[in-house]
Amino acid sequence: MWGDLGGKSTISPALPSSCAPNDKDDSAFSTTLWYSIFMDDLLKRITSEPDKFGGRPCIRGLRIRVVDVLDLLAAGLSHAEIVEELPDLELDDIKAALAFAGRRVDHPLIAAE
Repeated sequence: MWGDLGGKSTISPALPSSCAPNDKDDSAFSTTLWYSIFMDDLLKRITSEPDKFGGRPCIRGLRIRVVDVLDLLAAGLSHAEIVEELPDLELDDIKAALAFAGRRVDHPLIAAE
């Protein structure tokens, strides 16, 4: 999961590889902390500006909406095909769109009785 994808690292460059969990470190806390930092770093790639698409979430301030990336994934395009189709994107942008969508749909619902 945390390897090499098409010549680009799947670990954000902002995190040194020494922060990533490894076989020697079986601490659940360490893994959870690393995952949290990694996800927060990815989510910084998602921006929302009132003058771009009515404030809808976009990738790194570009005019590429998160929903556009998700639609391409849903249509069956691979990450490499999406980057080829939208050359301003990076592989981590696609992961950021998925992480953002995951966070948006994973919210608690309170049912009124």
